Amino acid sequence: MDLDITKEINDIIDSFGQIDSKPFLKHLDYFKDNNDDINVSSIGEQWSALSGEYRMKTYLKGLITVKGANYSMNSCPYMSNFDSDTMMNALKHPCDTGIVNKDGSINMVLLKNFIVQHFTYDSETQKYVLIKQCMEEYLIECVDRDINLPYKINWNMPSFQTVASAEWNDFFLNYTDVIVSDDSSISHQAVTLKTFLQFYLVPNVLYNRVLNKELPVTL
Repeated sequence: MDLDITKEINDIIDSFGQIDSKPFLKHLDYFKDNNDDINVSSIGEQWSALSGEYRMKTYLKGLITVKGANYSMNSCPYMSNFDSDTMMNALKHPCDTGIVNKDGSINMVLLKNFIVQHFTYDSETQKYVLIKQCMEEYLIECVDRDINLPYKINWNMPSFQTVASAEWNDFFLNYTDVIVSDDSSISHQAVTLKTFLQFYLVPNVLYNRVLNKELPVTL
């Protein structure tokens, strides 16, 4: 393990202070409505506010999310309102990184191993970064890893591979905080180590950076 990046990981985590035992639930808390429910409408409204995408598109994402949660739970009749814990458990799927557990807690060993294996040091910015292209290549490894697991949750839902790809496209759409150049001077979207750790451990801080227009940095 690279001692420099390991020290930087631990230093950044320490700088966050007290971290919730299930920090990833904060991602879902953001999508609650005034009644503390998560539903198609609340996802559409909140996601549009965060991403800047048209509400027709974000409402469709909300519809797919809620349908996926219902299929996962075998709900009958279909639930329309969820709390964060229930939706987190329902939306955990194959072909993801495995870093987030079904209850919203974080597998810190996998998180740190992922960073060491997939982050690179960018001499221009003098930061450790995760390049979008590298993440896309890793997702192919996740698909191969889970080749013996179900391909999709239901015949009329997108495959888990498609879901994972869409999730990480949205990740870079919203949280890119640096643009880096490769040896051919081609520019790439990337996130720094601090932003990546915020995503998993203090997502409410990261959401506020987006809502305050600090992020994303664009090509």
